[in-house]
Amino acid sequence: MRISRPRLRAYVATVGLLLAALPIGLAATPSQAASTGSCNTVSTRTLGLSAYPHDHGRIPLNGGSWDCWMGNGHGTTDGQKSAVKALQRNILTCYSSSTAAERIRDSGGDDGLYRSGMVSAMKAFQRYQLGFTGSDVDGVYGVKTRKAMRWAHHSARGVILVYPNGYLCTNPNRF
Repeated sequence: MRISRPRLRAYVATVGLLLAALPIGLAATPSQAASTGSCNTVSTRTLGLSAYPHDHGRIPLNGGSWDCWMGNGHGTTDGQKSAVKALQRNILTCYSSSTAAERIRDSGGDDGLYRSGMVSAMKAFQRYQLGFTGSDVDGVYGVKTRKAMRWAHHSARGVILVYPNGYLCTNPNRF
C-alpha cells in the first residue's frame, strides 16, 4: 500500500507536533508529584522511636497516605492550608537557621500559602539541607522530600514539644 504525499506530510506533521508537545507535558508534572495526590490535611502520628514512645509528628497527607505533594498554588482550601502550614512550621522549627526558614519568614511566615516565596524556600531547602541535585531541586514537597526531612516532635494533641535542650527533630524514615 502506497501513501500519498499529502497524507504522508499530514502524518509527519502530526507526529512532529506530538513529539514537540511531550516535553511540555513532562515539565508540567513535578518529579515528586507524578504518582501521588495533593496534600489536603494533616495528621498527628506516633514517630515510633523507643526513646520517645509517646512523641508524634504532624505530617501532611492525602486521604490516609503520607505520600502526597504540595507545590505553587497550594493553600486555597482549609485542608491544603493546614498541610502547607504544618510543613512551614516544621521547617521553621527544625531548620530555623536555614536559608529556607529565612525565606519562609520573609514571605509571610507560616501562613499556609504555597506561593513563590515558599517555592524558593523549598528549592533552597532541597539543595542545602537535604543535598538534592538536578531535577530533584524542584521546589515541590513530595515523597522524596518528606522521607529525607527531620520532623519536630509533638504531643498527641499536636503541640510542639520543647525539651531542656530545645526542640527535638528526628527523621525516623518510617513514614
